[in-house]
Amino acid sequence: SVYDQIKEETEGMDIGVLINNVGIALEIPDRFLECDLNSSGNEKFLKDILFCNVFPVTLMTRLLLPGMVSRNKGVIVNIGSVLGVAPTPCLAMYSATKAYTDSLTQSLTAEYENHGVVIQSLLPGPVQTKMIK
Repeated sequence: SVYDQIKEETEGMDIGVLINNVGIALEIPDRFLECDLNSSGNEKFLKDILFCNVFPVTLMTRLLLPGMVSRNKGVIVNIGSVLGVAPTPCLAMYSATKAYTDSLTQSLTAEYENHGVVIQSLLPGPVQTKMIK
């Protein structure tokens, strides 16, 4: 997997900062009940949003956090979204995945606050990207 490759290529490196900045959303409007799970395309997209918005943050953190803890220093910044803490209609899946990012950040902050690792969320509002145009 790509994570195995990253692990191999970063082995022995003193990586002190990790910025997790990933995210995709369903095309607006993202009406939750309009997602026909019997359609392979929609089921794939629901899986894609989870695999893109949840797994990389989790796996990259699991990959680099042990080294930071062993060195008693490091910074992890997880880019979430204001929608993770203030969900909005028509973006249920996106909001839920960004809530995961913020919750993971808060949990890890509590777990590793005495290990010299700073873990924070950045929760921007709308950002003009190709995805939201």
